[in-house]
Formats: sequence, C-alpha cells, structure tokens
Amino acid sequence: MKMPSLTTLILSLVLLGPLATGAARAVVPPTVTNLPSVTEQIGTPVRLAGDTSGNLYLTDPRAGGILVFGNDGKLVRSITTLKKPQGIAVTASGDLVVSQGTSVSVLSAAGVEKFKLGAGQGQFKMANGIAIDNAGYLYVVDSLDNCVQVFTPQGAPVALGGAGAGKPVNSFGTAGKATGQFSQPSAIAFEPTSGQLAVVDTLNSRVQFFTTTGSFVQSIGSPGLGSLKFGAPQGVAFGATASGTVMYVVDAFQSNIQAIDLTSGSFLRVIGSYGKGSGKLVVPTDLIYDAFDARNPRLVVANGFGNLTLFGIEIPASSGSTGNGPALSINTLPLATNLTALTISGTVAANATVHITASTSALVGAVTGGTTWSAPVTGLALGTNQFTVTATDNTSGATTSTLVSVFVTGSGGAVTPLTVNALPSLTATAAQTLSGTVQPGSTVTVNGNAATVSGGTWSYPTTLAQGLNTFQISAANASFSSASASINITLNSVAPVLDVALLPSGSTTSNQLLTVSGTVSDALPCTVRITVNGQALPALPVVNGSFSTGVFLVVGSNSIDVQAVDSVGNQSATVRSSINFAPTAPVLTIGVPDGSSVPSAALTLTGSVSAGSTVQVSVAGVSVPVTVSGNNWSAPVTLAPGTSTILATATLGSLSSTARASVSYDPGAPALTISAPSQNAILAAGTSQAVSVTGTTTPGANLLATLDGANLTVNLAANGGFSIPLGNLAVGSHTLSLTALDALGNSASALRSIVVADPTPPPVTLDAANPLKLSVGTGVTLVVRDKNGPVTGAVSTVNGVSTLDLSGASYDPASLSVTAVTPTGATTRNGVLTPSEIAGQVGVPGIGDALEALKIATGARQAGLLEKMHGDVAPLANGTPIPDGKIDIEDVVVIMMRVVGKPW
Repeated sequence: MKMPSLTTLILSLVLLGPLATGAARAVVPPTVTNLPSVTEQIGTPVRLAGDTSGNLYLTDPRAGGILVFGNDGKLVRSITTLKKPQGIAVTASGDLVVSQGTSVSVLSAAGVEKFKLGAGQGQFKMANGIAIDNAGYLYVVDSLDNCVQVFTPQGAPVALGGAGAGKPVNSFGTAGKATGQFSQPSAIAFEPTSGQLAVVDTLNSRVQFFTTTGSFVQSIGSPGLGSLKFGAPQGVAFGATASGTVMYVVDAFQSNIQAIDLTSGSFLRVIGSYGKGSGKLVVPTDLIYDAFDARNPRLVVANGFGNLTLFGIEIPASSGSTGNGPALSINTLPLATNLTALTISGTVAANATVHITASTSALVGAVTGGTTWSAPVTGLALGTNQFTVTATDNTSGATTSTLVSVFVTGSGGAVTPLTVNALPSLTATAAQTLSGTVQPGSTVTVNGNAATVSGGTWSYPTTLAQGLNTFQISAANASFSSASASINITLNSVAPVLDVALLPSGSTTSNQLLTVSGTVSDALPCTVRITVNGQALPALPVVNGSFSTGVFLVVGSNSIDVQAVDSVGNQSATVRSSINFAPTAPVLTIGVPDGSSVPSAALTLTGSVSAGSTVQVSVAGVSVPVTVSGNNWSAPVTLAPGTSTILATATLGSLSSTARASVSYDPGAPALTISAPSQNAILAAGTSQAVSVTGTTTPGANLLATLDGANLTVNLAANGGFSIPLGNLAVGSHTLSLTALDALGNSASALRSIVVADPTPPPVTLDAANPLKLSVGTGVTLVVRDKNGPVTGAVSTVNGVSTLDLSGASYDPASLSVTAVTPTGATTRNGVLTPSEIAGQVGVPGIGDALEALKIATGARQAGLLEKMHGDVAPLANGTPIPDGKIDIEDVVVIMMRVVGKPW
C-alpha cells in the first residue's frame, strides 16, 4: 500500500483542522427540500451505497438481502444473501462489498460471491460499515473488535505496522475513549478531497478522521444533544459545494442529520427531525450523498420508519454537467470589487482537468495546481463578469460546470457607504422590511427592484416565501463606486404538529398524579405549554420529538390545556381535556409500564383493581376479554406493529376510574422496560435515599439515557438489567429519555416523567378584619366545596394570586371544605395545626397538632377556617384526605398516623 508523504499528511491536517486559517472559508449552509420517500418492499433499512450509474443499494435483513433501486427510486432488483447483510459498498467495477457478521463478501452485480476478504469466516467479530478509497483499497469497521481493517482491492489484508495489542495486523484502532480509540464504531466513509477516512465512533458520540494508514488526524463531535453533539451517530457522508465540503452526520438517537463545515468544523444546520411525516426521521441508520445528478444532489437516508427518506440539497447553480461528473468546488469570490484582477481557485477530484471561460473581455490565465487548482484573471470589465468553471474527467469525459460572477465597481474608486440593519435569520413572520443607511443621493436595489431612499436611509418591504429567502442589495452613487451586500432570511410559519397522550376527556381517575405526554413534529426546537385549572406550568422542552410530565389534580373536575410552541413562536392548536379526580373511585393499575417496548406481539396484560370491581380493557380502540380474580385482572392481547394505547376502566357500584398506558411493538427491535419509578410515582423532595431508575432491555443492547437533556451514567448488566442513579433531584417534573440500540442499529425508546414534590404547604394569609376572607401565594389553586359540590363565586384570581371571600357566597357551613394546592401537589391538608413543626420534616404534624385537633373534636374550642384547611383530613381514600367540613375524632386518628410515622 502506497504511503502518503509527510507533506501530504501536513496538508491534510491544514485542510481539515478546525483552527486552519488563510485558505479557510465559510461554507454556506445548504438549502434543504423534502423529497418523496422510497418505500417499495423496504422492511428494515440498514446501510446504503451508490454506484456511478445512479443506482442505490440498501441492505435490508427483513427483505432477505439487498434491494437495488434506480435513481428514480423504483425497485430494480433484489439480491438474496445467505446471512443478514449489514454494511455495503460498490467498487469502481460494479462489484458489491457486503459485510455479514464475521465475514465480508465481494459479490458480482448479480449477487454471485467472488471471494471473501482475508481469511473469510471469522476475519471479523462484527463487520459493519465499509469504505473504498480512490485506489480501490477496502476499509471495514469491526463494531465489536473496536477497530478498522484494511484490505487490497483483491481482498488481501494490508499490514499497517501499528496494530493494537491483540488486534489484526491489518487494523488500526483499539477500545477506549481516547483519540484514535473506538467504542462500537459503526460506519466509515472516504473523503476524497483530503484523502482521509471518517470513522463514526458511535458510543463515543463523535466522528474521527484518519489517514489511510491509520494515523489519527482529528475528531468532530461530543456526547450530548444539540449542535456538534451526538447521541448515537450511525453514518457520515460528504458533499462538495462551491464554498467547500459539507459533512453530514446522521444521529439515530436525535433522529436528525447535522450538516458541518468540514474545513472549520463549525455547525451549519440540522436536517430532519423526529416524526413520521415528510422530512421526518425515526431512528435513522445510514445516509449517502447522492450527486449522480450534479445539478440536483440529494441526501438519501435509511429511515428506521421503513423507507428511504430523501432531501434535496441546493448548491450553486450549474450548467453543462453531464453524467456523474467529477467533484468540483470553488473558493468564495467577492460580491463586488474595485480591482481589475483576481484569482479563481478551488478543488477538483483527481484525474480531472479544470477549464475556465469568461463572459467579458477578462483574460483567464493557465489553471495550475492539480486537485487544488487556481487560475489568475486580469482585465476585469466594469459591471458583472461571469465565469464558467468546468471540470472534465480525463477518463470518462464526464463534466461538472459551475457559474460564478463578480461585480467590478471601477478601479480604485471609493465604495458607496451601505449598511443593512439586522434582521432575524429565522422568523415566523412573512412581512419584513429590509432597511439600512446609504450615502444621500444614492439609489438602492434589492434583487434588482428599487428600494425607497429617503435622505441617508433606505427601506424595502417584502413578503417572505416559505423557506430560505436570499436578498442581494446594491447601492449606486455618482460620486462613488457601487457597493453590494447580501442577507438570508428563512421563513418558517408552519405550526408544530401536536399529539397528546392523555386519558380521554371526561374520564375519572383515582390517581392524583396524571401523566401528560405526547409527541411534537416540527423542523425547529419546541416547548410544550401545559395549563392545569387555569395555572400555567413551566414550559416543558421537547426531547427527540417527545415530552412527558406529571401534573397534580385536585379533587373533582380538572381542566387541562396543552399546546406546542416552536422557537420562532409558531403555535399548535390547543388540546383541551377535562379529567375528574375521585380518590374514592376504584383503585386501578396496568402492570405493563407505560412507554414500554416489547419484543413479541403476544402479550398478557395484567393489573390490580379494588375487589368487587368490573374491568373493561381496550387496545388501540378495540375491546378485549378480561378476567378478574379478586384484586387482579388479566387480558391476553395480540399487538399490531407500532404503538398501541391501552385503556382500562374499573367500575365499582356507581364509581369508576380509568387508567392508560402505551406499549410499542417493533419486530426486530430490542425490548425496553422502565420498572421503577412508575409513571405515576411521586417522590418527596429532600429525602436522603438516592433516586434510581431500574428496568430491563434485550441482552447485548446498548442503552443511552438523558435526564432533562443531560447524559446519564447507565449501569448495564449482561442479562439486560439496568440501573441509573439520579441522586437527589430538584423539585418539579423531570423527563427521563432512554434509547436501546442493538448491534444492527435497531432501537427502542421510552420516556418517563419523574415528579419530585415539594412537601412545603402553600402559604395562606387570613384577613385579620374578615375571618371569612383569605388569600394564597402565586400559582396556588383554591378548591372550595360543600356537600352540594363546588361553591361558586367565592374565589377570584388576579395576576396568579387567588383570594377567597365567603362573605357573600352561598354555602353550607357544616360541610364547607377549603383546600389550597401548589402546582407540585403540596396541600394544606397535612394535619399541621400549630405553628411549630418537627425539625427537618416540613409538613409533618407532631403530637401538639394531634392534641389541638382533639380539643376541637371534643368541643373544648371551635376550629377556625385556617385550622380546618389543615386539620380536616379524614376520611382517607387511597391515601388522599376527603374533607367533610369538620374536625372530629376520625381526624385525630389520621393525624396520629403521621405523628407515629405511618403514611396515609
């Protein structure tokens, strides 16, 4: 194998290093268009490749091998493989290189095996992604052996001389987190401009670059969510543009693609987001940059939803391209110049010739420099000079042509002063006004249209089109040379699509904590606004297209509003629901944890229920037979692929309660279940015990976990059991997100809302002048009832502060019940009647409180309104106080339960 020179290695470092200067240039973020997806006969798309004829090759184990599609997306043929295929690449001669577990086979275009790489079976522990360089050498990622093996075009191992201990002699890389080490690498690609290899280091959440001899160059990416951070990168591809090379990295965990300036290592944009609509992705596993049509390149993505998702990538306009022309890029030229000479330069694929022609009398000198080329231009004409740059493949004759231009303002003249006021680069408002300053007496045009000039200012109203809008602004003045500027504004006025998973409106539950979850589909980051009984909760971030939180209910009817809002203010329609909380309703649970992913369609649902209840269960809207035995119920069901909603309703006498859970079944995907804490668990703040999440997944799968977007440490056992220590959490609702990934890239995800309640009771202020009037703190809900139901007209709320005034209200004093509840579920119904509490135990009554309650119960003194709010705690229903308007001996007993340490 030919070794690169020291000069080549140094140049490669300069070209790719994020700190490179001088020749470094800003790459324009690509404009992306959602294209129709390809679905024909696709089952489980895994990895992709393309050939020089524009065909697409997809490995699909469920389809039995390899699917071949034409450039139009229609299925051309299928190739059956003896073993499940994983990675794939296509040689210059049209042979297919396919990884299949412990071996890699080279097949003819018809699927006939020619030979295996190296020793054949057992050459690899888990062969995955494959890359081929310009010389035809083969590079194969071994995901389980944490290395890359190198072979000649004929399949012979290439000894590199620097293999790690215990690794094949033809490999580079070892297991670990340091630079040059791997943790389950999955994909590899050859970047032709630098001649380097990009290895997707999945569990280290990065892409590492190496020379073809295995020397480490640089790393891009780090663990996490957001720009230049990856959860589970699975594939990498490169696309050349007029301003430089763009690296595209697909992330299975975030279900999106990040476009990155390869020269500077800077983030450009996100492509795609989690969801099932146009341009949406669900656990994507690979991608390629398809430049067969040089004028209309596209990204082809293996989408875990069961299709090939296509994105059109806009690059500078080209003309005269034929066939699969050589890659050509041009360094940025100035929009305007006072000079009469400049240099046009760029890069081109090897074995290609660059030729430049001018539209004016400008003289173009000889093109020199090989793959990094340049040409001097002299005698620029005033006005617009257009240059057609054409690259011709010396072997095939295929060409790629790009048109560039520069505006010459006049030799040496002062440029017209022109400024452009800042505008948002992303907005939801179509009506915009471009404006700025200019030399008085100037004329200003925007995209060739006249702007309004008044003295030293100019303005130009415009209506944006959906997507990217580019404006070229030019200013001219008789006393100066012309000036120009450009700005880009992207319009996104599309509202998020919100799907809320909630109990049906009008349902009754016996659980005080209600889970509100769902999905949001949008191209931009989103938050979810939830309002409960008129009180707004803190905005909830959407993580990987999903959200989940817990809200506390008050006894009786509860109104719940849910709305999604994206980063530029687009709002979804509000989902409104009414849920009744009745602690006396039958206790009902569903045994399968909410959000579980199961490996089999056959599932027996189980749960518990109050004795004597009848139970009805539906799965995806279809009723199923239920067997009830004492306090338990069961129902065998057969799940359809996808997510199924389970609704169970228990009825006991005149009371009923409903419970809900969702279960996902994806054939081939790993199982994933969160056992604890349960979806409706309420954790007390300030407790000494550490909070831990436990559950199970398929043995051998990897598990990624985040809490409120931050990565977590996962303790994963060989049998698939896992535990995740969380420590002491802050008060409020926290979103736990888990994703299980198997060696084939299949995944399963689950969300869990973990609610930490503040036991501090809400502050209540009694009006000294009016014992029938009180107020509570901001955000606290007042619930006022008597034996006839809610007392109307007694509560008013101004700026979030609620006030109760019973002076003019109609109510039954003997059964009056007033309860104050915080958004985190803390209530005045805690049995604390005296000002002093037990040290370190907020909201916990002591013996003094029980004695005061006994005095009131025996008639020794009367109870005030505030004392009733704290001491009227009996009877209990499922651990929840059901106040009856008085403090009697039953309340004393219930308070004493807390005094001696027993829970309600």
